[in-house]
Amino acid sequence: MFNVFKRKSIWISMLVAAVLIGLFAFAQVGARSTVKVRHLPLALVVNDNGKDAKNVVKKLRKESHQKKR
Repeated sequence: MFNVFKRKSIWISMLVAAVLIGLFAFAQVGARSTVKVRHLPLALVVNDNGKDAKNVVKKLRKESHQKKR
């Protein structure tokens, strides 16, 4: 039973698995950081001519002008 642990391929595969788990864990910690982004340029393209689209555009323009003041 312990002869399995004497094989290099087993140790290499366990090492690769541990490294991959560590990388994914590190990526999750970075994604959950609390970085606040301010003054991010944003472009909104509206190709819809419906009533709802016009209301959204009007509201966004109104809020954008209020924040500049």
